[in-house]
Amino acid sequence: KELQSKKDNLLRRINGPQDAITTLLGLRKEIIHDLTDKSHQLAQERHELDEGTAHEFQMAHQLAQTMQMLQQDIMKVTSSIWSTTSDLNRISQEESYLQKKLGILQEVDSAHP
Repeated sequence: KELQSKKDNLLRRINGPQDAITTLLGLRKEIIHDLTDKSHQLAQERHELDEGTAHEFQMAHQLAQTMQMLQQDIMKVTSSIWSTTSDLNRISQEESYLQKKLGILQEVDSAHP
């Protein structure tokens, strides 16, 4: 629309063939300038989007590394819990065994004062 408006305004100002050529060359120059500006603007936007995408990929990679480290930590804690549970079961069995021995010793002791 803007380009059509410019074209219409220029056509109204044309007074002859030489003026038409000069006017069209001016219009061509404006169009090239506008397109160059738009091209630079789009290139800048593309660059900003590329930077944003690169940053998002970097953040995703860091998140994946953090998740992997957390998973390893969870596995270590789980292993530690199993080990502690095993130790507690062993200690409970030893305590039960010692309680039985103590009970037997107390019976023998009370039977032979």
